[in-house]
Amino acid sequence: MSCSASAGTSHTLMVRSTPRCFTLFVPPREEGDDTLPLLIMHHGRTGGAGQFCTDAFASVARARGFALLCTQ
Repeated sequence: MSCSASAGTSHTLMVRSTPRCFTLFVPPREEGDDTLPLLIMHHGRTGGAGQFCTDAFASVARARGFALLCTQ
């Protein structure tokens, strides 16, 4: 299982002995700016977290000022 994504940082956690991937993209923020909205993207039946956290989605998150969490 590949957890790599073209944007963000990929992570793996275990859920009932099954590895699950997620990717988190957090855009650059101003000093002292601690809050921002979070968009959680769930994929459909096939695919994985790395297929959804693309540079295109990261560009939108950066421009609109939200974090992006792509799950598996």
